[in-house]
Amino acid sequence: MSANTVRLVACRTYGVLVVALGVFIALFSLVLFYWSAYGAPADILAELAKQNFPFDISHFLAGLGGGMLVFAVLAIAGGVFAILGRIWPLIAGTVIWALLISPRLFTAGTNSNTKSDLVVLIVLSALTLVGLLAGKRASHTPRLFAR
Repeated sequence: MSANTVRLVACRTYGVLVVALGVFIALFSLVLFYWSAYGAPADILAELAKQNFPFDISHFLAGLGGGMLVFAVLAIAGGVFAILGRIWPLIAGTVIWALLISPRLFTAGTNSNTKSDLVVLIVLSALTLVGLLAGKRASHTPRLFAR
């Protein structure tokens, strides 16, 4: 298997995972928009009421849905570029994911969420490393037969 093929497999695997995550986040943001317009379920409203927000909960849900939708669009766009074989979305996505997740990894009390976050971070880092190393190897491989 050539180094270019390994790089493409790493990039496309990363891209599919990030696009799937972006679609999931986009669907959840649509649920938040629906809840902001037509009201959330009673148990969720009761939990949010305990937080004593200084603003209306429907505005909070709409803002959260909008922020998540922007994040989802950026994730899907980066995933598409990764599927096309670009290496920069792997680097940028892994750095952003590490910056978002690392504070939770080093806090007291480990639960299942932090363990799954660590697994995702390791998988994304491994795919990025494989893509980088294979891309470097492919760029330095001499071509015996020019096309």
